[in-house]
Amino acid sequence: MSHETALSEPVLNMVAAKYPRMTPITHIEDYTPGGRVMSQTIGAGFFSNVFGYWPWLWGNTRVDRFTVLRVD
Repeated sequence: MSHETALSEPVLNMVAAKYPRMTPITHIEDYTPGGRVMSQTIGAGFFSNVFGYWPWLWGNTRVDRFTVLRVD
């Protein structure tokens, strides 16, 4: 597939094997402002200091990304 995708490669391959005639339609991204507990971008690392030393921070970084697929 030449389309940029939010799916990881193993997941994309599994879905493509089951549905060979799928077409990525769009991506939906959530940038809703709010508290972040794991964000390397803003330095929040509640569960790991690899992400940052603050337990949580307010931010508007991407929370989720979804790929909408059309399956024929």
